[in-house]
Amino acid sequence: MVSGRAAHQDRPSFLGELHRGRLRWDLVTPFPRQDAVDRTTGDTVIGALCSLLARRVDAEAVERTGLLPDGVLDDLRERGFLRAGLATGMGGLELSPLNVFRMVSAAAAHSLPAAMVLAVENGFGLGALLGHLRPGPLRDFVEERVRSGTLSGLADTEAAGASNLRRLTTAAPAGDEQGFLLDGEKLFVGNAPVADHLIVSATVREHGAEHRRLLIVDTRAPGVRIVAQDFAGVRGFPIGRVVCERVPVPAYRVVTEGGDDSVRLTPVAATMARRGRVLLTAAPSLALAGQCLTWSREFVRSRTIDGRPLGDYPEIQRRLARSAAEVFALEAVAEWVLLAESEPARADTRLEQSAIKNIGTGIAARVVDRTVALLAGEGYETVASKRRRGARRPFPVERALRDLWAFRIAGGVDFHFDQVMSRQHILPHYLATAAPPAPARQPQGDDGERLYARAPGPLSARNQRHLRFLTGQVTDFSRICRALVARHPDETALYADARPLILLNRLANEVLTSSLALARAAAHTAAGRTDAQDLADVHCAGARHRIAGLRRELADADAPDYRGLAAGLLARPSQEPLDHAKESR
Repeated sequence: MVSGRAAHQDRPSFLGELHRGRLRWDLVTPFPRQDAVDRTTGDTVIGALCSLLARRVDAEAVERTGLLPDGVLDDLRERGFLRAGLATGMGGLELSPLNVFRMVSAAAAHSLPAAMVLAVENGFGLGALLGHLRPGPLRDFVEERVRSGTLSGLADTEAAGASNLRRLTTAAPAGDEQGFLLDGEKLFVGNAPVADHLIVSATVREHGAEHRRLLIVDTRAPGVRIVAQDFAGVRGFPIGRVVCERVPVPAYRVVTEGGDDSVRLTPVAATMARRGRVLLTAAPSLALAGQCLTWSREFVRSRTIDGRPLGDYPEIQRRLARSAAEVFALEAVAEWVLLAESEPARADTRLEQSAIKNIGTGIAARVVDRTVALLAGEGYETVASKRRRGARRPFPVERALRDLWAFRIAGGVDFHFDQVMSRQHILPHYLATAAPPAPARQPQGDDGERLYARAPGPLSARNQRHLRFLTGQVTDFSRICRALVARHPDETALYADARPLILLNRLANEVLTSSLALARAAAHTAAGRTDAQDLADVHCAGARHRIAGLRRELADADAPDYRGLAAGLLARPSQEPLDHAKESR
């Protein structure tokens, strides 16, 4: 049922090498650039989409009503935007992965809920599943449904929690050897209230054993009940709870695949989740960060304090520059993830596809926070309130602050996602019998300068220093991992405290992002962009402060008694005030 081995499986991985203590500059040299023809193709589609959304979607009205306008989803379907990466024969637009990302990000700048529908369908829908299926009845069925313009999504999160290994949703043989009966409940299913079909994960009982499988469910089938849910943000995005009670599923609509039943997701679901999250989290995060940068620039240009332009103040300049630099860095990671994979001799970017979730939402969080603080000089209020008093710039920054949390949580809340990344992709290198050899110390003197001169293109003196710093950090990263494993040789003890795992992944993400920002700056400088070096410099300077903080916490052996304090707090009756509150009375 499932297609074979991925073509990129034997490629080296830049982030994987970084996890092992090696900074592979040769993999990012030269930094990939989008083909001019491909970019023009994307620009045309994006222009048509933005024109459609501008005509059909009033973002403020959607915020008030919590609903997208009638007929908008039909427009998106008929124009091929919901199948943007598929061939024209499947009703698609044949966009490259980067252009699909750009399309979702551009849509998010106008209407986040519309962009989420696009992200779910293009990343998690039946069209995304199609590439994993071999010829046969299931593929024929999926192709027919995709051609017809079906709306779909992936139902995986259960009421018991998204991180549980076992799927409590079950599919038992129907007794007629023709299919299964599906029972269970799924939460936060994107596109569920409007979907024609859903890809549902379940525990399938067959031949005396249990396996995790994906089943394609018709939402109109008897026993399916869908109840709309409301996010705290991104109002208007159709998301819902799906309840299945003895829902009949034909046997041929079960995706049969191999894989390890000790991991949470099936191989196909894991691939779809990894690629889909790039669209569902990173693309909207880039849109929010870019919008906030635009709002900040317009606000600063228009404001004065006692006759002095706001842009003359050093702290304002610093904040504006840092936001611009972080948008540049996030663009670098997105381009690397989506362009390098398409080059046959480049690199395996599967790890970066996972990492960009926390990188993108973390960058967006910092940019949005700066923007809220900056525009608070005009007032901390809603767009409606600003309009009532006639404000000239009713930017919806408060909505951006609220909406962003949807992406920090999607696919796993950020701190848990950090922990999972370290547990699955970093520390196993150091637990394995054939662990990578300890890296040599950072080269010194003339030998070191010759090594760093092999930077990925022209770098300024300041950025050469950042490159030297990052090279040392990667070497030290390997030593930190080795020391952590040496202190906890038992795997259970190693993973008992999540905090070091969280810090390790955040440290790796900072080094990865800065490295790609430098590589992108070199390529853009060679192409004539004059501000690229400064943008990379500002990002790397900020990253070095964050890296220093992460390393200090990793090295801190004198931690407070968090466990004892938390145990005391949890032992108190719910309504009992703290001791100091009693004394204050």
